[in-house]
Amino acid sequence: MVPITYVPIFDDVRLTIRQTVKTKRSDVTGCCLLPDGRMFFSCYDSGQITVTKTNGTLDFTLQQGVCTSHIHFIEESQKLFVTTGCYNIYIQNIDMKKRKTEYSINVGSENYGIVHKDGKLFYNGGSCGLCVVNLDNNSVTQLVNGPLSEYSSIAIWSDNLYFINNDDSVTCCDLQGGIKWKFKNKSFLQTARSITVHNYGRVYVSGNKFHNVVVISPDGNTLRVLLSKNDGLYNPQSLCFDRKNNKLLVANKQYDAILCDVSK
Repeated sequence: MVPITYVPIFDDVRLTIRQTVKTKRSDVTGCCLLPDGRMFFSCYDSGQITVTKTNGTLDFTLQQGVCTSHIHFIEESQKLFVTTGCYNIYIQNIDMKKRKTEYSINVGSENYGIVHKDGKLFYNGGSCGLCVVNLDNNSVTQLVNGPLSEYSSIAIWSDNLYFINNDDSVTCCDLQGGIKWKFKNKSFLQTARSITVHNYGRVYVSGNKFHNVVVISPDGNTLRVLLSKNDGLYNPQSLCFDRKNNKLLVANKQYDAILCDVSK
């Protein structure tokens, strides 16, 4: 008998707030939730990356000397890739075991949200669009024409990439840049800043203007508001979903973040 896999419907999504974390930082633009429960936060203006323990206390801080925009952690190699925003043209590679920068990649343009798959870095190049770095030779190619939304993240799930355009629309494309769908709803989503993807392809997006987090259906047709200002959001700028433990980390621009359990 072929096993039956239960795929939750869109309306099944529920969030339960479990913890409020005091980041004690301003202009948090990136976050990362590790399987062991630790949390990374990148702070753009100060050029710092803070690492927080599961109980919310500070573990350690990295001072990068440049603006730190977005981050992506590779658990297998313990490497952290850091983008440097609009004032620099480099992506940094940090060895988290040694807590030192190993090398920087010159991408020749602004750089924001970043993800990794199969030896390639996909990143938001702002006016240069969605770009990809081949880590074998550090060559850079454009995957999708710009402009993308400045200061916004990108996401990857299965063989799909997700990004935010400068008109606050959300696009899903394949790894070759072929567009699958595009979603826009100005009534509930404006100044979109961060995007992450749940198991089964549900897409979470933070809206800075309305202080909310919305979920978009896997086909890009439907939107629901999941979190709002009443739940402690104020200018939410960064999201990270832990697919192993079904947890969503939402970081406000300043001072704090909330950690949620997500229904399967």
